[in-house]
Order: sequence, then structure tokens, then C-alpha cells
Amino acid sequence: MYLLSGCQSNARESENSIYPFSINGTVNVDTGTVVLNLPYDTSYYPENVEKMMTTVQNGKFSFEGRIPYPMGFMLTVGQGYRSRLFIVEPGAQTVSVDVSARGEVPKVTNTAMREYEEAYSKAQQPTRERLKRYSARRDGLRHLYNDEVPDSIKLSLEREIKTIYTQSDSILLAYATTHSESYTAFWKLIEIFNFDGYQTVYDSTFNQFSDSLKRTYTGQVLRDRLNAASITALGKKFPKVVVVDHRGEQLDNVTFLANEYTFIDFWYSNCSPCIRQFPHLRKIYATYQDQGFGVVGISTDRVAYEEA
Repeated sequence: MYLLSGCQSNARESENSIYPFSINGTVNVDTGTVVLNLPYDTSYYPENVEKMMTTVQNGKFSFEGRIPYPMGFMLTVGQGYRSRLFIVEPGAQTVSVDVSARGEVPKVTNTAMREYEEAYSKAQQPTRERLKRYSARRDGLRHLYNDEVPDSIKLSLEREIKTIYTQSDSILLAYATTHSESYTAFWKLIEIFNFDGYQTVYDSTFNQFSDSLKRTYTGQVLRDRLNAASITALGKKFPKVVVVDHRGEQLDNVTFLANEYTFIDFWYSNCSPCIRQFPHLRKIYATYQDQGFGVVGISTDRVAYEEA
């Protein structure tokens, strides 16, 4: 049996047809730097789509660029504000940013974001309400236990949030089924796939989209990522892989079959959560190694990381 976690990367290529877009933005600060970021893995974007930077002047900012179709972006303002993903379309649109609303979706005036605010948000309203109640309960327990929540309660919270995510995934599938041309649903699938990892329902959701949407550069990358992730999904036999250790010696599959249970951890040196879990993995390994448990860490760095 294999337990997996991980990060992957992919190369970017160009998209032939690109169209101009413009953003006229307002923000409740007088000065500062605004960055239009490519969120998550930049391989979802053709190489001619890159992050952009501008400055705030009297509470206003603007961007002009070119994109092949509606694409997901995030905004940062200075060091303190970062938005959630929103969609930029070819053509003109406005963006309104409240720097106190960190981690939220800014107000954007275009077709895709009107759909997000209306039809999509209405469909996901039951999940939003459950998530709000969950967050209040979680925060109350953290306060009650001074951030030292007992493991049994943590497990209960984890089960509850997974149930909420499952509900949200099901709603997204149903929404994509009736909105096959929706870039809103398309980019939400990318967002949750990158946030929550692979779930088999994501294959079904992707298959609901129109052929024209799936044939976009981003659609082809997403399809390949889902296919690759499905290979190591829960219940699947771990595939044959070719890796080398820190000495440059190739490891064969015997390394992965040496124990009854093997936790295979894909990580890279600039991933803070990956690094933070190393002491916990060492502790788990020390506790269960005599019961047939092993750990194999696979770095996706291009050069060796000597402290791993």
C-alpha cells in the first residue's frame, strides 16, 4: 500500500491567437505596487502570458496585455494584500480592490466574473454556509484550547472539512454539466485541483466541458495533469519510476517495495510546507519502522538539496 503527497511541474509553450485586454483598477491606497500574478503553477499559461507590474497613482492603476482566452489571475498590492483567483477576459474590464479584504475575490466587471457572482455563487451557496459554520466552530475550539486542540477534535474537524469539500466538488460537477462553455467553472476546477490535490470527480468534471474549451492550451495542460495524477491516486498500484539518489545512483522499484507500507513524499526545496513536515515524517518513521513502514522522499529540484 502506498500513501502519496506531492508537487509536479510542466513546461510552457506558446498559444497562437491572442487578443488585447485592459484593466482599469481602483484601490483604497494612494500609492504602491500592484502585480497581476499567474497563480499556482505557471505551466497552465502559454509562454507569452506573463505576470505584469504597475504602480498606484491616486488610488488608481491599469494594465494592458494580450491573452488567448479568459484566464485566471491574482492581484497583489504591496506586501500586505493578495487576492483570490479571478478571471480576466479579452477586452476592457474594471477591477476594484479593498486591501483590507485579503484573500477574497476582488470586484471585477466582465462576463465571467458576473457569472461567478451570480449563477456560480448561487449554486455554491449551501457550501459557503456550511464553511462559514465550520470556520466559526474551528476558531471557537482553537480559542477554547489555546491553539492546543486535542487530536480527536482535530480529526473531527478534518472529516468535517473534507465533507464540505466533497459537497463543493459535487456542485462544481453539476454546474459544469449545465455550463459546458463556462470559463468560471473551468478555472475553479484548476483552483481546487491545485489546492486540494487529485480527486476522481475532477476527471468527470473536466469531461463535461466543451471540446473547444478542452482544446485550449490550458485545457490540454489540465487534462495531462489530471491523467498524471490519476496514476498515483488512492488504490492504484504505484507506477515504475526512474529516480536517482543524492549520490547520483539510480534507485529501482525494490526501494519502494521494501516495506509493507511506504509513504512517498514528492517535495522541492522552495516548498515551505514540504520542509516543515520533515521532522513529523522522521517521528512517524521512528515510531512505525519496525511495523513495516517506510518513507521515500523524492525531490523535484533540478539540483541536489544537501540538507534533505
